Amino acid sequence: MPAEIERVGRTLAYSADGDHGAPTLAQHIRGASLPAGDVEAEQWRILRGLRGPKVFPVKLNVDATNEITATGHPIFIPKNRSYEVVAVSEAHTVVDATATANLKLEVCADGDAAASGTDLLAATAINMKATANTIITVMLNQQSTSLTGAALNVVKPGQHLKVHMALDNATATITNGYEGVITVWLRPIEADGNNRKNITYTISKGEDLAATGQCIFIARDHRWKVTSIKEVHGVVQGAVAEYLKVERCQGVEAAAAGDDLLAATDIDLTDTINTVQTGTILTTSNIHILEMGDRLVIHAASSAAAAEATTTYNGCIVVTVEPYLADASGIEEQYIMLTAGVASDWGVLGQTFFIGDDRLWKVKDIDEIHSVIETGVAAPSLQIERCQGTEAVAGGDKLMAAQAIDLDATKDTIQSGTIVTTGDRDVLADGDRLVAYGTNDSASDAAVALTNCEMLVQVRLERTAIQYVSTT
Repeated sequence: MPAEIERVGRTLAYSADGDHGAPTLAQHIRGASLPAGDVEAEQWRILRGLRGPKVFPVKLNVDATNEITATGHPIFIPKNRSYEVVAVSEAHTVVDATATANLKLEVCADGDAAASGTDLLAATAINMKATANTIITVMLNQQSTSLTGAALNVVKPGQHLKVHMALDNATATITNGYEGVITVWLRPIEADGNNRKNITYTISKGEDLAATGQCIFIARDHRWKVTSIKEVHGVVQGAVAEYLKVERCQGVEAAAAGDDLLAATDIDLTDTINTVQTGTILTTSNIHILEMGDRLVIHAASSAAAAEATTTYNGCIVVTVEPYLADASGIEEQYIMLTAGVASDWGVLGQTFFIGDDRLWKVKDIDEIHSVIETGVAAPSLQIERCQGTEAVAGGDKLMAAQAIDLDATKDTIQSGTIVTTGDRDVLADGDRLVAYGTNDSASDAAVALTNCEMLVQVRLERTAIQYVSTT
């Protein structure tokens, strides 16, 4: 794919039921035959007309000289909240010449190659050999046949979305002559800040807690944060010291295999009766944050941390969770995408991919993931800078330390750069530019040409209304 300049994340949406004369999303984007060259314009016209709950598009252009390779192409990295994939739309001006060519969209974890993630589309839902200049749209939140299981149309922080073409509906392969645009509509899953929950679990003698533990909460609608753990008992657990364990379990993790939210001996089940104990919640690596599908599991444990059953205990355990609002719900944000394919060459001039408008934007995150590593440059890395006025590439304010993002690092793995904020360089005013370029010089970050790295560069911006004065 050639270098693509993307600006997404504006508040766009639709009427769920078409009330008050507003058309539904399905009415807006059902397939329609269009003249050649008008397909992309029609997709954006559709998006501009959407109203209601927030939805924003992520778009990838593909042309015949810069194909999607068999390694696939990452198109979105969720940062500080989960996103629902609402719809996938595709249109092409030139069909793929491969015998069987179907679009695949996958939710991938770090390290997942193409065809290794979770499919969001049915095998033949989007045919890349269908009639040219016709929009094909699959509604993932309305057409269950497009999903291979429940709640699979959610992408969480630490995962990414990847597209590729499948020759036999499974094996990834290179596109062949295809020219088109692929658009994925995403909706941020936002939390209600007033929706705090107390999860109460009581255990009486004769209703013992097994060593296999007990699940007391499953995060479903959005991310949750554990804020309090309390315990009280009227009858102690035996004569040998046992302690309460509260764990965050992910995937198929069983009791004693998850992340402990309490220190080993924090809450003693043999301590003084009728006395409330309050645990100190461990937050290392954000283990107290529950992504959708994560569980809270409780069990008793010996001093050696081995799971134990309760036999005489009679007590009450209360865990308080609240919506995790670090996702800055309600703050206007946008994702800026820059894609590069194996035949793309930014050259020493780099690539401008954002120009500031009359609002102030603050750079919050810089992420990169590549499905093909850069081999044409020794020790290649990515740099992004803010350029003002007539500043040329490598002459602006660098937003990351030298060689912060390594372009020959392990493929299919998300890399995040630490933002440099010196002199408010992370704030973009009207006319300021974001420029990405390759470098292999750790001292000066001099620009070099990239030749064969297939990657997604993603910058998350938040709108700020605070004027600033730079002192440098």
